Amino acid sequence: MPQITPPLKVDATKAYGADVVLCGEVFDESAAHAQELSDNEGMIYVPPFDDYEVLCGQGTIGLEILEDVPNVTDVVVPLGGGGLGAGVALAIKTFKPEVRVIGAIPEGSPAWKNSLAAGHVVPADQVRTSAEGVAVKRPGDLTFALLNEFLDDLVTVTERDINEMILLMLEKHKLVVEAAGAVSLAALEHLNLRSRKFAEAQVRMWWCRFFPVAMRILSPSAR
Repeated sequence: MPQITPPLKVDATKAYGADVVLCGEVFDESAAHAQELSDNEGMIYVPPFDDYEVLCGQGTIGLEILEDVPNVTDVVVPLGGGGLGAGVALAIKTFKPEVRVIGAIPEGSPAWKNSLAAGHVVPADQVRTSAEGVAVKRPGDLTFALLNEFLDDLVTVTERDINEMILLMLEKHKLVVEAAGAVSLAALEHLNLRSRKFAEAQVRMWWCRFFPVAMRILSPSAR
């Protein structure tokens, strides 16, 4: 894990019996170290996002959303390496292509913005964000290919946006969310400003308890 990983996440991982090694400032550096350990010590390296089976597993979240909220119109998901976003987008666009899938990124992690604009993967020169769960310099090749096809929009949020959403969720909803999850919630404020459809929609919140992310689903007023 990167050295900036919150202690709560480190302790939770250790509680499952894992030996946690903190290395590097961002994911890319810790992933390189993990690959080195795999090569030198015969360990099995499990890619966190740029792997078809992994992202299909993450895509089951999209299936749950469609099951829980049949009249969903928009899904907002944070992007780091892109596994969660690609999996969710693949699942939703396969079964309900009219639903919009919107990516959310911190302004200090611009790799997805630059890559989508260029039409190919463009690594970020540096990453500076409190949202360590999405602090990735280089998106995956597979995840980029899928999101380049299926992603409908991309929203950038500031560190202030993220921190304010963490505080709001704590004060108003008594929920402690990590910064990566707050990214997608913070994006809603920008979408409300940009889209009357968002502003007028009844909002429902859908949480994945097994991944450090919160996604908010917008659906028309219940009828």
